[in-house]
Amino acid sequence: MSSDRTRTQPEPLLERAVERIRTERQAKDLDKPVVDFSIELDESPLSLAESHRSSQLSAARAAPTDLETLTKKSSISSILREVRDLYAVGDFSGALASAERVLIDYPKDEAAQRYAERCRETLTQMYAARLGSLDQIPRVAIPSDQITWLSLDHRAGFLLSLIDGASPLEIILDISGMSRLDALRILATLLQQNIITMK
Repeated sequence: MSSDRTRTQPEPLLERAVERIRTERQAKDLDKPVVDFSIELDESPLSLAESHRSSQLSAARAAPTDLETLTKKSSISSILREVRDLYAVGDFSGALASAERVLIDYPKDEAAQRYAERCRETLTQMYAARLGSLDQIPRVAIPSDQITWLSLDHRAGFLLSLIDGASPLEIILDISGMSRLDALRILATLLQQNIITMK
């Protein structure tokens, strides 16, 4: 009986060997790297590369290239030369129009500002000289039923409506609400076309 009981009981050495194997396996499991499968699609390498490419394209669209800047400056210089040439030959209306083109993109350009101001002053004096004294009283020279057949823009029609046969030119210029240059130019054109006369 004693020998059978001894054989059925596990050996202490065997128990310790089994426990050691279990301990080693647990230690190896702890040393294994943890793989995180919760990576979102937005953080994938392909998505990150596409995002970087999109940001580069946006930056390229937002900032003008050096070539575009040089081309634009060259175009402005060409227009300014045109302004000088037109002013030199006495085409003040053309010079003013070209100077104003420059001022659209470069409103603080001193050369364009200077030429535009000179052209406005010169044209104002020219149109005033064509009209004569601003104390004169303009009159409509055609019947009212024929005015509708004239090819007049809304500004010319408005100025024509202010001519009442009693108000001098100076008063009409003041109440028109237009720039002095525009109003003088329109009145000078109406006088040239014999639509109005001066008293």
